Amino acid sequence: MAANAPVVNATRELAEFVVRTRIEDLPTDLLPHVQRSTLDCFGVAIAGIEHPSVPILLDMVDFLGGNAQATVWGTSRHTNVALAALANGHLAHVLDFDDSYVPEVTILHGNAPVVPAALGVGELNDATGADYALAFALGFEVAARIALSAGRAHYDGHFHVTSTVGAFGAAAAAGKLLGLNAEQLTYALGVAGAQAGGTEQALGTMTKAFHAGRASMSGILAALLAARGFTSGEDFLNGHAGFHEAYPSDRDIESLVGGLGQRWELRRAAFKPYACGVVQHPLIDVAITAREELGLRADDIESVEARVNRAVLGATGKPDPRTDLESKFSVYHSVAVAIIDGAAGPRQYTTERALDSTVRALRGRVRVTADAAVHKDEAYVTIRLSDGRSLERHVPHASGSAANPMSDAQLERKFRSLVDPIVGADRAEAIAETVKHILDVRRIRDLAQLLAL
Repeated sequence: MAANAPVVNATRELAEFVVRTRIEDLPTDLLPHVQRSTLDCFGVAIAGIEHPSVPILLDMVDFLGGNAQATVWGTSRHTNVALAALANGHLAHVLDFDDSYVPEVTILHGNAPVVPAALGVGELNDATGADYALAFALGFEVAARIALSAGRAHYDGHFHVTSTVGAFGAAAAAGKLLGLNAEQLTYALGVAGAQAGGTEQALGTMTKAFHAGRASMSGILAALLAARGFTSGEDFLNGHAGFHEAYPSDRDIESLVGGLGQRWELRRAAFKPYACGVVQHPLIDVAITAREELGLRADDIESVEARVNRAVLGATGKPDPRTDLESKFSVYHSVAVAIIDGAAGPRQYTTERALDSTVRALRGRVRVTADAAVHKDEAYVTIRLSDGRSLERHVPHASGSAANPMSDAQLERKFRSLVDPIVGADRAEAIAETVKHILDVRRIRDLAQLLAL
């Protein structure tokens, strides 16, 4: 900010925006984005029920117990709304197959913190589908704007952005559903910020997905406390000792509060065709395409050389992953399995594949260099073959990115491939149809019940 610029109470401005916005105020083109985000979140979360970390987390949920207020997706459990959000947020992020909001300065996975908060509190309050849709859109907007305003300084500071800003979005969604006024929601955002944390040290471990679940839980706790009169700082985001001051931040206040109600960051949400860290996706595109075009096998490859955005090595630079979660953050592994298997889905990111000798040998022949001029969804790749041939490819925008998005049909195929084996084709179809007509849903509890087993 300029030296003499007026101090903006950004937290209050966001709170007032959330409180005054009605479902009628949402642009007509935004509803499909709500539906796409919701369906994708449900799909990856239900499929996540089979991850080894989940029984541990659910055992803890059972141990703590609680009132049967909300559904734990993919199970028969009903527990208190905060613990349900913890579990569902973890489920939604554990496969690393969820949404990605990737402006040039940051990366946020907004669905995993916000969808469980909105659905859980909606279930608690017997909200309608329209109530849920509005709360989710507002919650995502708050999280995305805070991530964008904190920007490159925050992302490059090794914070896990989904964790640090997710609680703000969850609090906004929960607060909207609880009917908080502007003062209460200002305080709720402050209580959410008091719980903000999480660094990239957790990448490749069970704690990364816990970050998303904890952010969802934190936002609900914040809103419930504020509804009861709990107070916080007047401007937790932009105050003299607030989030943008205490944490590394670009402190871009225009990105934070400019154009509220006109510019919707949800329009830039994107979805993953591959079950791993999003910055690897342009390289996977090349690997799969080259395999299909040339019939490549691992033994044909002398080397793979790639020039990529610096975030690729920063977030996914593990050279020799030994576990399923570590492999999701290894660009070397992702390129290798994409060439060998022609895919990069959940089956390519198992401990068995991480330890496979053929995969390990090929990923040792993958070389990656960072270039500040290359965008996050871009890559330059050269594949050199043992017979002397070489293949050069430039991917300007990876599959699934905001500039090269998955179609509705592709998203539904992804959803069905993940959910049909868990709940059956009929239940999966019912979930998809309900989401498609979300504004007509009279009781969001009916949708939540479809997510239970």
